[in-house]
Amino acid sequence: MLAIFSGMTAVTEFFASRASESVDKMELRISAGIGALFCLIFWFAPLNGLNAVGFFSAYMAIIAVQRGVWLATPKTKEQNGK
Repeated sequence: MLAIFSGMTAVTEFFASRASESVDKMELRISAGIGALFCLIFWFAPLNGLNAVGFFSAYMAIIAVQRGVWLATPKTKEQNGK
């Protein structure tokens, strides 16, 4: 189930990055890559319940930090429409 969740998130973010024309394209592709990596881990690694929860928590923490850095990055004048 976790492999499906992280895989669908990766695919969604990859297609969103293809449709994006801004600098968010790179950030969406980074996020999609992280999701694809965790999808492979969840799919191929024999995880019991405790380990699956640990890996899922790590996945959420890494994604949260990546999104936080993405949103905290100063925007240029071109990005703000000025």
